[in-house]
Amino acid sequence: MPNYVKFMKDILSKKKMLSEFEIVALTKKKMLSEFEIVALTKECNASLQNKIPLKMKDPRRFTISCNIGESYCGKALCDLGARINLMEKSSFKMLGIGEVRSTAVTLQLTD
Repeated sequence: MPNYVKFMKDILSKKKMLSEFEIVALTKKKMLSEFEIVALTKECNASLQNKIPLKMKDPRRFTISCNIGESYCGKALCDLGARINLMEKSSFKMLGIGEVRSTAVTLQLTD
């Protein structure tokens, strides 16, 4: 890890207090040329300026509008994990996707 990266991490995590020499070196333009220029990320910049990002409101459930062909199904929950797709028999017939087949499936749900 380059020295300047470790130096910045130590300062940002407040593990290291700057000595008088380092403070003077950082404030004098003549000595700034000795240091390398580092692009700061948005998070580092906010930390240096003591700005805390605004807390966002909890959206509760993630819903999306759902259209299948010409049919509108309203607001559907978006599932980002492992899933089994279930559909009402009337919706399946209305969409005309195919033939309805019976199947034996045991669903085991967890909390």
